[in-house]
Amino acid sequence: MNRPLTTITIILSLLVFLTAKASNTFTELHTSPKREIRAVWLTTYGGLDWPKTRVKDDWTRKQQKEELIRMLDGLQAANINTVLFQARTRGLVAYPSRYESFDMVWTGKEGHYPGYDPMQFVVDECHKRGMECHAWVVCISQAKIYRSPNNESTADYLASICEEITRRYDIDGISLDYIRYGDGKPKGVSAWQARENITRIVRRIHDKVKAAKPWVKMSCSPIGKYKETRNLWSKYNAYERGQDVERWTREGLMDIIFPMSYWDGKDFYPWIPQWKQIENGRIIAPGIGTYFLDYREGRRTLAEQIAQHNYVRHDAGMGFALFRAQHLLANHKGIYDFIKYFCPHPALAPSIAPNAPKPQQPQDVTVERGETKTTISWTPQENTMVNVYASREWPVDISKAKNIIALRVKGSQIVIPTGYKLHYAVTTIDRYGNESDEISTAKEKFRSALSYRPDNSKSYR
Repeated sequence: MNRPLTTITIILSLLVFLTAKASNTFTELHTSPKREIRAVWLTTYGGLDWPKTRVKDDWTRKQQKEELIRMLDGLQAANINTVLFQARTRGLVAYPSRYESFDMVWTGKEGHYPGYDPMQFVVDECHKRGMECHAWVVCISQAKIYRSPNNESTADYLASICEEITRRYDIDGISLDYIRYGDGKPKGVSAWQARENITRIVRRIHDKVKAAKPWVKMSCSPIGKYKETRNLWSKYNAYERGQDVERWTREGLMDIIFPMSYWDGKDFYPWIPQWKQIENGRIIAPGIGTYFLDYREGRRTLAEQIAQHNYVRHDAGMGFALFRAQHLLANHKGIYDFIKYFCPHPALAPSIAPNAPKPQQPQDVTVERGETKTTISWTPQENTMVNVYASREWPVDISKAKNIIALRVKGSQIVIPTGYKLHYAVTTIDRYGNESDEISTAKEKFRSALSYRPDNSKSYR
């Protein structure tokens, strides 16, 4: 599975070797873990990421949809596995809601239906590509509709919106943004009361979501610096803005934390271990400010971005989230090329219930081999999907990311375009992210000496 070193590969290798903070060797960089969150925020506010086209007729509606398809194809080719889709901006939404109006970004007019359900479309298109789709919900809006955290009715209102999304759509997660007081100190309450007020909102949302679908992952995006300590100082931190994240992870109110760790140097590296200390068995995936690679936003170099990725994966053992989709796909300073290099194979997101029993193995697996394609079939099980692996070696080693050819496949079969024989393994994966033992195909001798490299830029469904 070797590939030629292109110019960009050689340059990136040298950059990592020269700039990474700690684990910075070529071998370590090319370690592609099987389990890792690789998330991207996909912004709808103002159409920053999507949509660029406003729906006026059938043609523009088609264009709007094709914009998203191109974006998701690009993210899939970079082996991104989690899309944080902005379902609610500032009191406006991306789906037909009982509570709030359609955002004007879809048609140019607030409250106007674009002729299709954008939320449903995004969920379906993410799942076609084996990617998780989390509904990103802006909570404490600073404009449009402002609901104070001091008011107890705010918790019920926001919980109702999150419950509505959860019950209506086959989402994989609810991700809370601006779940805090504004950028100034909380007004009218003490710091302790501010944390109690925000925690009340978090708990109410958690309880509504988990009662509807317990497998839906709860996450949030707190300020990237958690809490002042003797060795770490920052007036602008999550704890002082009401975000008691250690309590949320300890009490199981959150499954995943995406800290907005967008800074550099001393404002980035010392704070990552602090997040690690308060994970309490939950998942931490720091948000990295890809937008700073755009010359209009900042002066970050690609080398600095590479060093952050290398540190987060190899030193902290964490995944990552990129803000935001358009900046990644625009390949500012080569960041998209780097992510494809850094993530050469697909990856499963970590389980949010790792101590739960494994799901049942796939049932009634059959493999029909043809000259140009292979069809793998199975009997579907409720609330599960399958992962498919392939290798020239038997038995197929499902612990290696390089053998993954399809993740989170729904339905009852997959058709794989191959013209020569491979060995296959199929596993079941449940909605919590737990994977079964594999069912392997029978060992057969190869009739071709050709090497095989799955093309993970394509959807085989």
